[in-house]
Amino acid sequence: MLVARQTVLVQLPGGGAVELSLDRESEVALHVQLFEQIKHFIGTNRLPQGHELPSVRTLARHLGVSTVTVGRAIEALRDRGLVETVAGKGVYVVDFARASDGRTGEERLQDFAALVVSQALTVGLDPALVAAAINGLIRSGRRRRDPRRIVVIDEFDSVDVEVDSLRRSLAGEGIDVAGIKLGEIEANAELIDRAGTIIAAPHCYGLVRQRLEHRIGDIVGLTLNLDPEVAADLRALPPDTRVLLVATVPAFIGWMSYAVSSLSLLDQTPEAVSMTNRRALAGSLSGADVVVYGSGCRRDLPGLIPDGVRGVELRHVVDGDSLESLRSRLKALLLAEEDGEPA
Repeated sequence: MLVARQTVLVQLPGGGAVELSLDRESEVALHVQLFEQIKHFIGTNRLPQGHELPSVRTLARHLGVSTVTVGRAIEALRDRGLVETVAGKGVYVVDFARASDGRTGEERLQDFAALVVSQALTVGLDPALVAAAINGLIRSGRRRRDPRRIVVIDEFDSVDVEVDSLRRSLAGEGIDVAGIKLGEIEANAELIDRAGTIIAAPHCYGLVRQRLEHRIGDIVGLTLNLDPEVAADLRALPPDTRVLLVATVPAFIGWMSYAVSSLSLLDQTPEAVSMTNRRALAGSLSGADVVVYGSGCRRDLPGLIPDGVRGVELRHVVDGDSLESLRSRLKALLLAEEDGEPA
């Protein structure tokens, strides 16, 4: 007999394990719950880049769901550019530092060059003159890009948290960090064009690559960790604390519940509600001792929390390995600029 809420520990082929939870009474479809949890684990480095995922059949067996359900979740992760299928091997977390279309950079370059030559000949242009014109445009465009400028792109208001984290981490290094939402890319085209590095929040890495395909070589996906101060707050919660989880959308409740339960020893399961259900939210806030909410709620929720109820934002900061990788990139860009090369 299937229970309404099922939590299982899934062993990973490369070692380690992740805890996945499915709520069969939730309004959120099972494949969406699974997708959101795996997406969160990738974004917070619980599933490291390059790590192999269990097979669809293995996940389905562990979770007690159909292979169709798991397959839909994996397909959604693939559409987001977070996982890739390696023929004859399995499904792997994408390495954010490289292209994930299965071809080498040289192969992609040769294909594009062949297309340009073909089009030039079709309209009666000398390919050599076209190449010279392209080279001039590239040099002109790249000189406008500042290696000291970073643009962070996210889908939600949590972009403010990521920007704050990077600014603190890079303080004193002369780096300018700005943030925009995914839906505002076109409106901020000039800002993006000037930036030497574009950082995509891990959960929308693939979407940013699709929207900015001409800048793929400049797009970096950084993984995140829960802010140590927030983790300490959750560990310090007394067992009898009445906790309310507030998510931006219902699909995020699963990973938020995991984040809280893995750090605190509460007597009762936290109540959960999303910002999309304002009527339920109003009734739940007054009955809580502590409201734990995602960074995407930081603009609207704090003002709604009643007096005497404490709010804890699930802030995330850039993890150490990602930060060092970013620093290495910035150093290379700055050295290239000093040497007189296009940034």
